[in-house]
Amino acid sequence: MGNRAGSSSYVEKDIQTANDEKNKTPPELQNGVVTDRQCTDVFMCIIFTVFFCGMFATAAYGYAKGDPVKLITPFDSDGNQCGLKGSAMADYKVLYWPNLNNLVLNPNGLDQTVCVKYCPDKGNLTQCVPNTQFSSCPEADYESKRYIGRYCLPTNSTLKDSIIDKFASGNLARYFGDLGAAWYLFLIMAGISTTLCLIYLILLKWIAKPMIYISLVLIFLLLLGGGFYVFYLGVKYEGKDHTRAVMIGMGIMLWIMCGLFLLAICCCWGAIRLAAAIMQAASDFVRNTPQIFFVPAIFFFIISSWIVFWIISAIWVFSVGTIEKRDGSPFAEMKWETTTRYVWIYHLFGLLWISAFIIACAQFIIAAVAALWYFSQGGSSDDKGKANLRMGIKWIFRYHVGSIAFGSLLIAIMQMIKLIFEYLRRKTRNLQAQSCIARCMCCIIGCFIQYLDSCVRFIAKNAYIQMALTSKNFCTSARLAFSLVVRNAGRFSMTNSIGGILIFLGRLLIAALSAWIAYIIIMNSDLKDEVYSPVFPIIVVVIIATPRKSQRIPRNKRQAACKQNQSSRQSFFIILRSKSNSQD
Repeated sequence: MGNRAGSSSYVEKDIQTANDEKNKTPPELQNGVVTDRQCTDVFMCIIFTVFFCGMFATAAYGYAKGDPVKLITPFDSDGNQCGLKGSAMADYKVLYWPNLNNLVLNPNGLDQTVCVKYCPDKGNLTQCVPNTQFSSCPEADYESKRYIGRYCLPTNSTLKDSIIDKFASGNLARYFGDLGAAWYLFLIMAGISTTLCLIYLILLKWIAKPMIYISLVLIFLLLLGGGFYVFYLGVKYEGKDHTRAVMIGMGIMLWIMCGLFLLAICCCWGAIRLAAAIMQAASDFVRNTPQIFFVPAIFFFIISSWIVFWIISAIWVFSVGTIEKRDGSPFAEMKWETTTRYVWIYHLFGLLWISAFIIACAQFIIAAVAALWYFSQGGSSDDKGKANLRMGIKWIFRYHVGSIAFGSLLIAIMQMIKLIFEYLRRKTRNLQAQSCIARCMCCIIGCFIQYLDSCVRFIAKNAYIQMALTSKNFCTSARLAFSLVVRNAGRFSMTNSIGGILIFLGRLLIAALSAWIAYIIIMNSDLKDEVYSPVFPIIVVVIIATPRKSQRIPRNKRQAACKQNQSSRQSFFIILRSKSNSQD
């Protein structure tokens, strides 16, 4: 009873604090979200539109001049391309290794090949095109079948695996061929992973708050129990005194960490309760506005479709150039012209910018709907939820495309810088192996770029939320968001940390399940024999399946509801505390 009274006085005190700060609220936010909107960052909208049209131009360039089949078409020992249209090899589409022992034992055995019409059975003569290595078509000395549609490999799994190990020295072209063969797998997994995301969001209503408190208890017990265990092992250790002292010291350090952790919990208990209540309120928002489920689902479908389109286009663009035989290998090597290289860079940057734009659109819509829900005092009506969703969609495409493009451009630039740095880091691996200074410089620069990228993402994400509230342009929204975060660093830090844990667990679970399902599909379908390796398609599936920011309904909703003007934010905190107190 006394606890209830204390909680009530605590809430009343915060209500008074919120009322005292009302005069600090910007005039345009006194009555809630700004609905009288105006177009923002129009010039950037024009630039983005032109760039977007340019992406179709790069795709058309690839479709007009490229041929992905060339990427997986092998060469015989004389450099003749098997199955090349308009040549004597047109009907001989499959590559065959007549001397299997030489292939397995000889480092240069990969290049002793002939082009055949079909994979021969053991003891039969091959129908081939003779070359300098094999002046006549030899008799097959092993059973074989087609692999990836272009290679005759032994049916014996041990021999086949030993040959595939030699394939590992091939180039990137074969992996792009795998993407083309597994295109329908990506569509299937996009649907499955979307379903998994929605299930996790539904379960989050019941598991969010318990998981927070259970996690705190488990961390405390692990530190405490771990300290006792390591200390006990140190006391009982009969070996070197130095090792014994280290183990005892580690046990004491764990106890100190346990004490500091307990002290931090006591000092930040209010913020922890607030974070737990905010996560619970996110579930209330989802329950009162079920239409919000369509936002991550639709945008996930959009971004998945965009990635599939980009991958297909990238394969065609990648195949524009001159195909040459690799030395000592039957595989193709692509030689690009300068124009193709620039088109590829443009196409790659387009992937980063447009993907960031799609994610930002979902973030803005969720933030706008959450803010409208909060200021409408619940928004439990189904019609009101639909109206809020329509309003959020209208705002972004009617007024704020340029501002969203501005923020996503900054994110894309940082991503491009990271890719360039990673490319240069790999190019200088020999130098790093020889120089400690070079390794340190790469480490420092890499950490700085990663930190800068995180800052840009954080500011852009919060700018979108301020934009949903105030209808300001991107730069003004970013400044307001940064100022608000600085004034409430403790609250945001705690809430972001706890929300981040739940989101990380969800992303890990969904990505792992999607990878497992994709592996089962590959190994139990025709894809098993059509792809060079299941690894690369599964990596793409994990990238597609991993929930992006556009799917983080609880976190975005919580941030949209909190990152408002000072008065409304305080009031929202109070509502959450009251809710938390009434449920405990």
